[in-house]
Amino acid sequence: MEKADVAAYLDRIGTRRPFEIDFDALRHLQERHLESIPFETFGFQFKEPIVLGDAVLDKVVRGRGGAGAELNSLFASLLRELGFKVSLLGARVVGPDGRLGPLNGHLVLRVDHHEPWLVDVGYWFAARKPLRLDLRHTQSDFEGEFQVVDAPDGDVDVLRDGNPLYRVEVRERSLTDFEAPLWWLRTAPDSPLDSALWASIATPEGRIKLKGRVLTRFENGKRTIEVLEDDEFLDEVRKSFGIELDRLPDLPGQDPV
Repeated sequence: MEKADVAAYLDRIGTRRPFEIDFDALRHLQERHLESIPFETFGFQFKEPIVLGDAVLDKVVRGRGGAGAELNSLFASLLRELGFKVSLLGARVVGPDGRLGPLNGHLVLRVDHHEPWLVDVGYWFAARKPLRLDLRHTQSDFEGEFQVVDAPDGDVDVLRDGNPLYRVEVRERSLTDFEAPLWWLRTAPDSPLDSALWASIATPEGRIKLKGRVLTRFENGKRTIEVLEDDEFLDEVRKSFGIELDRLPDLPGQDPV
């Protein structure tokens, strides 16, 4: 990542290069990223090329977001360029039925600064701040109560409010390890991302989430739900997530369930 790319990335998340490479800087960068760049799966809907690492930068700087592996791999590049020690870890997302998704179906980051920290800017309800990978007690966060617990085969499970989010394999991976599962997520008929339409972004007051045409706002402990009509969908995506779309994706019916 070139110096100009770093500047453009930092400008996109509304901050500047930190003076010190420490935990406070890491936490600030994670919070700014989550409040500036949305998790979104429009690229899967529109059959756009899905890339990893530095190659995601152009898409993000132009105002888009991305899915988990896209955003976390790009964030890893930024952190390394700034001077952090970063490892890529593979994770298996827990589905609604409690079953684990494909190996390396999600990508998370381990950042080593005195202690090992888990960083994730590419998940629906990612913690706003880094989580200690080596602690097993509850870690409080704006998004809820998180816990890292031991799992079989040396893996760890990440829980939010007692509910498992994903299982992390703690050995380091390379970007190429995520290409095959990403291809499966883009092409498999039973992929959770192939036809799904999701977007999520953190806000200072809470979070905005889109699933299909259902827009949910969590603000100051209150939840409001709106079912978007076709003629208001693009405008609401622009206002809520900062994403300019030139056409409607495939939307489900009006049932908000």
